Amino acid sequence: MAGIPGLLFLLFFLLCAVGQVSPYSAPWKPTWPAYRLPVVLPQSTLNSAMPEQMKFQWIRVKRTHVPKGWIKGNANDIGMDYDYALLELKKPHKRKFMKIGVSPPAKQLPGGRIHFSGYDNDRPGNLVYRFCDVKDETYDLLYQQCDAQPGASGSGVYVRMWKRQQQKWERKIIGIFSGHQWVDMNGSPQDFNVAVRITPLKYAQICYWIKGNYLDCREG
Repeated sequence: MAGIPGLLFLLFFLLCAVGQVSPYSAPWKPTWPAYRLPVVLPQSTLNSAMPEQMKFQWIRVKRTHVPKGWIKGNANDIGMDYDYALLELKKPHKRKFMKIGVSPPAKQLPGGRIHFSGYDNDRPGNLVYRFCDVKDETYDLLYQQCDAQPGASGSGVYVRMWKRQQQKWERKIIGIFSGHQWVDMNGSPQDFNVAVRITPLKYAQICYWIKGNYLDCREG
């Protein structure tokens, strides 16, 4: 079974691109027994002779949440706006995780830059980190030209925010990498890689999937 790129957060959840778990628009139920989740290794162990089977952990998925816009859409007109899903795991993953938050406007991103890492198809077995400037945006999408290949879809897109009170940098997830798209820029098509932004509505939806109460989901 192939791995599912995504972002571990909290103890029981994986945020990913819905296209990674369902290519269809019709209502569906997952039929797979488990996902293969990569273990985050300390830098000191990256070059060790650790057996391959110890670098991954199998965790069963208890529940899958998909936005209604994806389920109700037509297979021919579904855009990237709804390309996100939340997987609830049957047991805690026990890994370090980042917090998620609402994506600020591109001009308010620190340095105008985003970061993400993924397992690109052209570099099997290697976690590839990249960062780049945001070139354009819509309410739901961030357009950039990071060097990313298929296989990275579903990776968490994050920014580095300066926490003045704690006097330290904090990484915060503000989107999910979706894939490639041609965009009309001033009458000329341009090639972009696209990230789905976590908007206030998406943040509230993800929070509701986790907590089951919108009153607990007011802060992003």
